[in-house]
Amino acid sequence: MKCGTTSLFEILKQHPELCGIAEKDQDFFTSDAAEDHPGAYLEQWPEASTGRVLLDASVSYTKAPLVAGVPERILGSGLGEWRFIYMVREPVSRIESQIRHGLYAGWGKSADDGLTDDLIHFSRYAYQLDVWTGVFSREDIHVVVLDEFEAHPAAVLRNVCEFVGVDPQFEFDSPRTRYNEGAFFESSKLVRAAATNPGVRRVVKALIPRGIVTRVRRMLAQRAASATGADRPSLGRWKLTPEEAERVRDHLRPDILRLHQHYGVEIDRWWAEWDLNPDRSDGSSTT
Repeated sequence: MKCGTTSLFEILKQHPELCGIAEKDQDFFTSDAAEDHPGAYLEQWPEASTGRVLLDASVSYTKAPLVAGVPERILGSGLGEWRFIYMVREPVSRIESQIRHGLYAGWGKSADDGLTDDLIHFSRYAYQLDVWTGVFSREDIHVVVLDEFEAHPAAVLRNVCEFVGVDPQFEFDSPRTRYNEGAFFESSKLVRAAATNPGVRRVVKALIPRGIVTRVRRMLAQRAASATGADRPSLGRWKLTPEEAERVRDHLRPDILRLHQHYGVEIDRWWAEWDLNPDRSDGSSTT
């Protein structure tokens, strides 16, 4: 969650060998009934998907322990081969992005109220990956660092295509386009209400090309970012103080160290503010 999954999903859908699910975040395998209705899952793709790799995207699948049993349900569905792409982001910035999203979407709390368990658990990337490698092979999982995707989108997309077994030489259009940018949530109250209304979202999705929606969101985000004083909406604090950020790093450092050691993520290259000295990675600090 808040690690660039929407951007990667929307860009990958351009590939002629990939067929994206009708709507992102269907969360099909979060239900115990999923294994009994595998056909209902396949119905989420158009008939034109025949012979192509099916592309799904649901951030709830890596929200353990809040959401449990997803890998087991997928394995039990009996629906062929699977490959999994997991996106990660510098944890403090991910937590701040989730807080901001929650505040402006109406379901979150200000950082002044403290950091909730989900903010921490969803940032325990090695822990989330452990849930999946307990069921599937490590070779079935590909980790993408958001910072690398933003810096070198073409290279990341080639690696992803090779991983899922489609033509890695395909040239994606506008691979630097970013969808679902966080600053959009600081738009006016009316815009936020419309954007988070399920009915409005369905109409927009059916009638307006995604590229136009993205441009409008970016324009509103830029306007919100330039607003000051009374013109700038504020529902609470989402930026962490330096002290809060350091407590988060202290708490998550053992997990991030394992993300580096066991899952090969180059922490020093992308998250320079993290000190992975094992002597500091005892997890003794709390949030």
